[in-house]
Amino acid sequence: MFIQYSQEFKIFIKKIMYFLFPVILAFAILYFFAYHSGELTPIEKVVNNQLKNERKYLFGRGIVSSESQKYKFLMSAERNPEILMLGSSRILQVRREMFNKKYSFYNGGSLIEDAKDLTEFLYLFPEKSQLDIIILGVDVWWFDEKRIQDVSLIDALSRPGETSNWKAHLYVNRYLFKQLFQNPVFFVGIIKGKDPFSNDYSLGFDALMNGKGFRGDGSRQYANHIRAMREKLEYVDRESPPIKDRIKDKQQPFFSESSFSEEKLDYLKKFLDVCRKRDIMVIGIAPPFSQEVYEELNKSYYQDLLKQFNKRIPSAFADRGFMYFNYHDLSVVDLNNLYMLDGFHPSETAMAKILLDIFDSNKINNTNINNDILADSLKDNLNNPLTTSFEIYFY
Repeated sequence: MFIQYSQEFKIFIKKIMYFLFPVILAFAILYFFAYHSGELTPIEKVVNNQLKNERKYLFGRGIVSSESQKYKFLMSAERNPEILMLGSSRILQVRREMFNKKYSFYNGGSLIEDAKDLTEFLYLFPEKSQLDIIILGVDVWWFDEKRIQDVSLIDALSRPGETSNWKAHLYVNRYLFKQLFQNPVFFVGIIKGKDPFSNDYSLGFDALMNGKGFRGDGSRQYANHIRAMREKLEYVDRESPPIKDRIKDKQQPFFSESSFSEEKLDYLKKFLDVCRKRDIMVIGIAPPFSQEVYEELNKSYYQDLLKQFNKRIPSAFADRGFMYFNYHDLSVVDLNNLYMLDGFHPSETAMAKILLDIFDSNKINNTNINNDILADSLKDNLNNPLTTSFEIYFY
């Protein structure tokens, strides 16, 4: 038996469809641009795209969280490099081009946000890997008793992907709708699909429009910082708020009444012990601060924690036969603020000079580290007239 509808009802349905069609079409178009931009591409697919090596992909979301820890862990595990940079965002300027091509390399910066993450990393990372050297950037606030980590590495990896959240889709489409009226050129950039800085294929709004994001080797392209320094060579703390102000105002990650945590030091010791057992050489470095930030730290309430850090961390490495180098003060490698992108992050030029200092033959002669780790061309790249304090001419 078929239901019979009146002519009036059919006309009503047609009118509703005519009314809804433009709305549905508009949402369909916005979704097309949202997916084409890569902003809603799941992390697993981002990893797959960057691993193919057929195209260079820059990954940088602008609205949805980049899920940095999950992304970096999956990339590290899949790359399975012989040399792995490990640490926070402060070591992200180390690039593949700095190392000898015969060694596989990946920069896992932004993967470790706390000392506890170190032990969780080794627990989760495949034990049967080809990891030979870990260059670990160690941050002082990892050992602050007052600092409580928001999300552990295990929690970050077990969370559902951000792109599976309906709110992410809502925010992305709302942003695109706003751009439709305020900045139509935005959509031209999405169609091109290339970042405006290095002309790589891009995944995410930030990569597409600003050229900011993670390269396939794990390093980060700080396009906005570099553009500003190309225009005017000067040191500006581009962090918001500036790091010096954060210290004065006791903002994250700097807290008042900070004290050194023995428990968090134990996490580092366990990490080093496991690495030694797995025959992985660990080289520890304390990444640099700008000169003004370094001076502010040493005269602030934070100085006691810093003193304990400078005393206890080198011992933890030395007791296990590992090397450790402190570059908090830029002057130890004859650098100044022009080698800093902001108060926290050194430039790729600064990190290259630090690597040359670390792998100086006089320092590694008594270790089992090969003296050909770095690219033969790195010194030539640094001496190239087109190289600046913030950017290396690799080509």
